[in-house]
Amino acid sequence: MSQIEIGRLMCPTCGGESFEANQDRSYVNCETCGREFPGGLEELKELNMPEIEKAARSVAEDKLTKMFKKSFSK
Repeated sequence: MSQIEIGRLMCPTCGGESFEANQDRSYVNCETCGREFPGGLEELKELNMPEIEKAARSVAEDKLTKMFKKSFSK
């Protein structure tokens, strides 16, 4: 297994952000606490979905705010 860079996903057990995975990422392991994710990267993404959705909303709101400010500042 090798260490992988998977963005800002966090281990729901310890909050760690460092993971190891097999080549096709069908199995992931937290390097901090050792929690295993037999469902791989997909399981880890599913467990992080609330944070992913929150980040997406924040980015969308920021872009809309900038767009409206630019539109009405002329």
